[in-house]
Amino acid sequence: MAAMNSWDRISKLCTMVLLALMLWVSPAWAATALVTGDTNTSIAALSSAGTLMDGQKVDFAGEAIGDIIKAESGHKWLTLYDAGASISVYVSDADAKKVSNLGRYSQKGTRLEIQGVFYLACAEHEGLSDVHASKVKVLEEGGAQSSPLNMRQLQIGLLLVGIGGLLLLLHWRLRERTR
Repeated sequence: MAAMNSWDRISKLCTMVLLALMLWVSPAWAATALVTGDTNTSIAALSSAGTLMDGQKVDFAGEAIGDIIKAESGHKWLTLYDAGASISVYVSDADAKKVSNLGRYSQKGTRLEIQGVFYLACAEHEGLSDVHASKVKVLEEGGAQSSPLNMRQLQIGLLLVGIGGLLLLLHWRLRERTR
């Protein structure tokens, strides 16, 4: 019975260490630091905005991704992405021409600063949540980028898999002893 208590303690200790490692490695803390440069609104805040933001002037930055989509005469749609969130932006043809690169695999999109009006459910665009841009400023041109292997992430991943395997082995051993 005493051996069982020590195994329980080891199991609880391993579980707490694993939980602490997962919290330490988690990128969730990054979601709180979404304001970049001298902008005062984040795309994540807009994508989860309520009625208080509807019709308000906003200023934010993001990377142009996907495709430039033709809209009504003289306008285009851009999708801006930043920190795990994206939003549709309604821009003039002249402003859309400022985008030289669109973000996709191995390509970094043009980073833009947008000033405009946010609509939670835009009446002009069938209830789409969007921003009608009044000013578009290029912050960074973007271009080709490589995706090197991040050794730290690989090491942490292997460590967590190893700890998980040890916990499974420990669980199996404890279960066998109770039979």
